[in-house]
Amino acid sequence: MITVPGSIEVNYGHVPLISGYLIATFPIFLIALLAKRFSRDVTDERERWIWAAMTVLVPASIWTTCKSGGGYSSLLVAYLAMTALFVVKLDSILEWMAALRGWRSFLAASGLALAILFSFLVQVDRDLALLFLRCGDEKYETAVDFARRTPDRVISPQDPTIAYRGAGYFGRSLFFELDAHAVNGNWPSELPESMQREVAEAKYVVQVRSFVLTPMFEQALVKDHFYPMDFVGLRGSVYTLWTRGPE
Repeated sequence: MITVPGSIEVNYGHVPLISGYLIATFPIFLIALLAKRFSRDVTDERERWIWAAMTVLVPASIWTTCKSGGGYSSLLVAYLAMTALFVVKLDSILEWMAALRGWRSFLAASGLALAILFSFLVQVDRDLALLFLRCGDEKYETAVDFARRTPDRVISPQDPTIAYRGAGYFGRSLFFELDAHAVNGNWPSELPESMQREVAEAKYVVQVRSFVLTPMFEQALVKDHFYPMDFVGLRGSVYTLWTRGPE
């Protein structure tokens, strides 16, 4: 028998919280459920497929959000399935609203509009962060050119293509190494030994800032006597050039 250590950990204690968050941030799903409950329409094949999709996608989304390394973006497929249910029940909702008179019709229309706006704007901060996410910037070629011109070892673990395109050196990927050396399902607090050896052999390190924080990487650089250079070509960039100082 071969025992394989688990690389992820699922915090099942977060399931009720994430489930509540999923429902609370998407009130149009509750409206769709109410429409289903009180509608006399016959469930057609399209709606049956949507219910089948939600049966799979909603639990899967919650599970992936609760696992180590999971994030709220994992809820996307659940939101898509829930939106599909709202769309197919929209005709029933509008027919019910049309049957109302006076201020009741106005309140129902206002409530529906607010629910739609809330559902799609409540997480606008996270949405914008992903929509405008950039991996690297226009200074990429400058970083590559530096690696090409220097005779010393340059590594770029957060984007190994920089060192590869510049100097033909394809080093280790920081993210792959952290994933491969997970501790109790989470990234280790210190760099893996394999990554430490690569840093120890380098003269320069190109750091790439992104929304994925890796504080253990910068801590390892400082510990190994690296310091950030004021490289004119990379000012105002996500790239920072580190060089080894005297020990």
